[in-house]
Amino acid sequence: MKSHLWQYFRAWEKFWMGASGETQVRALRVLLGIHLLIAYGIRAMDWKFLYSRDGVANWKNMREILPMSYRFSLFEWFSGDAAILIGMGVFLGLLALWCIGKRNVWIDLGVFVLHVSFLHHNLMVAYGMDLIVTFFIFYVLISNFKTREFNGLSIAYRFAQIQVCVIYAYSGWEKLKGVAWWRGEALWTVLANPQIARFDFGWTSHLPMMIIFSTYVTVLWEIYFCVLVWVPKLRRLTLFIGMLVHVGIGVTLFIPHFASLMLLTYVVFLTPAELNFLQNKFKMLARLPIRTLSKP
Repeated sequence: MKSHLWQYFRAWEKFWMGASGETQVRALRVLLGIHLLIAYGIRAMDWKFLYSRDGVANWKNMREILPMSYRFSLFEWFSGDAAILIGMGVFLGLLALWCIGKRNVWIDLGVFVLHVSFLHHNLMVAYGMDLIVTFFIFYVLISNFKTREFNGLSIAYRFAQIQVCVIYAYSGWEKLKGVAWWRGEALWTVLANPQIARFDFGWTSHLPMMIIFSTYVTVLWEIYFCVLVWVPKLRRLTLFIGMLVHVGIGVTLFIPHFASLMLLTYVVFLTPAELNFLQNKFKMLARLPIRTLSKP
């Protein structure tokens, strides 16, 4: 009995402390940098409306609308438009360093603090992407710490994997509370909403079985993702279905940042060999336009 318990303990310890995950966490950092640089670059073009005192909701008004007692923001102490502009400039610069692969604990800490500061400075313009990405930035941050007893890189790698599983499991089980998901009508209510859908999907009303099938597949895939992705023979299929789901969301709905964020988190489930393969393919595709233009 003791030997079995010890084996379980050693397996548990190896799961958390024995995984390298260096390639995956490095790829996650770069992809998060690109994703956030684009997202915050777009917001920076409208910074006055989103974050200034005269914008959609300033810090004082936020405290009256939402409980802000435990929500930290640098801009509570460094107020004013100049602080917002400097903070945005520094933040975009740090994200650019992530994009080119530069990393150390101070860069990662700066990204985390400034993201949380902008997030809490105006929660009225934040949505799922802003909240979810905070977890992954934190995991990238703790990957810098390592002692004899604590392997921050391995723990960050495992936390990132489990975070993706928790997101899908929670989303799937929450959907079961909705009658529309049980009836198979949920996707139709989304596609038929002109405020969310990019295009007119009225023609899908003539394909009810496709809507019902897609609705049930979505729910089942989200609920069982946290199990299927750990099965080696089913991992690629599970990730491929997820890719189809999020590409579909990005193309058909006005929430591209959320779709791209969830897709880039899949790197934590890929092997180093698979990541190297994708990197080489990307380099080949990037060189293709250059080769085409260089032809006489």
